[in-house]
Amino acid sequence: MALHRQNKFGSAVERDEALRSVRNLLPLRYLSDPEFDTIANATGVESCAPGDDVFRTGQDDKSIFYLLSGDVAITDSEGQSFNVAGGAIESRYPLLPHPRARVKATARTAARYVRFSADNVRLAPRSRPPSQYPGGRMLTRSGLRELGAALGKH
Repeated sequence: MALHRQNKFGSAVERDEALRSVRNLLPLRYLSDPEFDTIANATGVESCAPGDDVFRTGQDDKSIFYLLSGDVAITDSEGQSFNVAGGAIESRYPLLPHPRARVKATARTAARYVRFSADNVRLAPRSRPPSQYPGGRMLTRSGLRELGAALGKH
């Protein structure tokens, strides 16, 4: 089980900087400023140690994670996995636990991330349906394989 620590950063300024860094990522960029502020006020920055699970399907199904730093292995129910590094292009999309893909994310190094309530993000109106988000492919097993193949990681 993951060791989640809310509000890891020592100051409100550092927390605000972390939240600003995810503001323009998908699908958060489609929220209005007041919608994002409402969601951001209900969240914090979390961290975990190497080997800890960032999320597991069934435990964290109502959360959306954005990796800020560290390396995380995303694994599907068949054991196939690929790595996502904080700051890399792949980390511009949310890390999503999804029952159909039965994925989990395990920290390979110390990791920092922001966890948002998926219910709050889903309730906010969007300019495009979720199926049109480029990162939506991560929600399925085939999407995991496609993304891993495109990155040259299996």
